[in-house]
Formats: sequence, structure tokens, C-alpha cells
Amino acid sequence: MFGGQPITTAQAQTLIHFCYFSAIILFGPGHSLDRCGQFGKNVIQLIMTLNTASDFFKNLITETADKSEIRVYEKFMAILNDLKNKDLKVEQLRSIEEELDSLHLNEISENRKKHFKQKLTLFIKYLKETFSLISKGYYTAIGISLGMSFGVAFGAAFNSVSYGLIIGMLIGLLVGATMDTKAKKEGKVLNTKLN
Repeated sequence: MFGGQPITTAQAQTLIHFCYFSAIILFGPGHSLDRCGQFGKNVIQLIMTLNTASDFFKNLITETADKSEIRVYEKFMAILNDLKNKDLKVEQLRSIEEELDSLHLNEISENRKKHFKQKLTLFIKYLKETFSLISKGYYTAIGISLGMSFGVAFGAAFNSVSYGLIIGMLIGLLVGATMDTKAKKEGKVLNTKLN
């Protein structure tokens, strides 16, 4: 908020440039944006775009040797890259960037792996709930699981659990694959596994 009004991305970028050039004038050309103080940090946090978030995680990867922590960063980056490759509307992109802002990814935490894993979980939940985005094979996996469950129950009723299991699994596979195909046509499938 600036003057009681929401700030746009273009206005935030203008404020960053103003702050940056002011810092150069006041402190000399060798000083970076960190001289802008809290104001600069707040403005930077306002425009966490897909590209800046991706770059942010690339930098975090270089700062750690912990493989499980790197996997969290890589998963975040893969999802962000999938989103960049999608044909998103301006409103959708703005909504995603606002969600990235609200996650406060720039916050410093003692346990970065846990911190970013929680943020990743929140971001995935947001993508699923807001845009109904799913990973490849999502409905197929659910269909097979449910088909097997119903197949066992159906097979037990007719004293042939194995046939019921097979028939239920095949029906679940067909229904799930059909739903996955429909979701892919609607552009709701990400290449990155979300779970």
C-alpha cells in the first residue's frame, strides 16, 4: 500500500529504480540496492515474480550442500518453470505473484529446509485450490486406487476377489486416464510432481 492505495508492479519497479539511483547519488556507484534500507526491501518484496523467485532459489542452491534442502529448492524451481511455460492470463500471473509475495520467501530462517518446505507446501496447495493444477497421472493414480478398493468389495460379494480386483483396477485406470486427458487439454497439468 502506498498512500492508502494498492501499489502496482510497475509502480513498485519505478520505486526500486528511484531508490537505486538515489543510493548511487548519495553513496556512490559501488553501492547496491541494500543501501535503500527497509523501504527498498519492502518494495523488492512487492514484486516477487516467477523469474525473481526462480533466481532466488538458484542462489539458495549455491549456498548449501544439503541434498534434501537442494531438492526442495529444485522442486520450487521446477514448478515455477512449469508455470512460466503455461499460457497464463495476466490476472492469473498477478495472482500467483501475489501468492509468492505473501509467502515472504525473503524471510531469514534458522532452519531453511523446513522453512522452504512449508512454503512449498502452501504454494502447491494454493495452485491446486486456485487453479486446479495437478501433476501428470494424478487422476489415474486415484482411479486405480479407488477401482481396486471397489473391486475388492465387489469381488468379495461374488466370491472372486481376484477378478473383482482386476476389473476394478481396469475401470479405475480407464476413468482416471480419461480425466487426466481432459485436464491436460484444459491446461491444468504441470510436468512437476506436486506430491
